[in-house]
Amino acid sequence: MSDMPMAMEMKHGKGVGTVTEIDAAKGMVTLDHGEIAELQWPAMKMGFAIKPDLLSGIKVGDKVSFEIDWDGKAGTVTKIENASK
Repeated sequence: MSDMPMAMEMKHGKGVGTVTEIDAAKGMVTLDHGEIAELQWPAMKMGFAIKPDLLSGIKVGDKVSFEIDWDGKAGTVTKIENASK
């Protein structure tokens, strides 16, 4: 069965960035974030899936710290909080 594709390994990363867009109805948040060392990512602007209840108290323009899970194709924010608190 060596021709079967291997499952992607879930990776976890932490970052800091600025919220540039929120679409709670679609469960998406766009972050302009700094480098995420655990994922070997440079600073960039990127959209992530997020559970709408995690967005409570978060608005566009907020500086946030966040954690994401990355499956190799898409990222999901698992924790987000206002970095200025």
